[in-house]
Amino acid sequence: MEKLKGSIYITAKEIQILNDCSLRTAKTEHRRIRDSLGIKHGKLTIKQYINYWGIDYDLVIFKLNDYR
Repeated sequence: MEKLKGSIYITAKEIQILNDCSLRTAKTEHRRIRDSLGIKHGKLTIKQYINYWGIDYDLVIFKLNDYR
């Protein structure tokens, strides 16, 4: 398992990179997931994002580390 570089939080920009979508779509997804999980402070962890979608941790970390 590769170690995550940087913060434990995922940004809308990183969601944009992962999903190859517009920044507006990524911001909407970020907000929708936070609302669904009942997160009020506006920060979404990478782990919460991965668990929400049921995707592979290593794949996401690999892709994000290239960006970070």
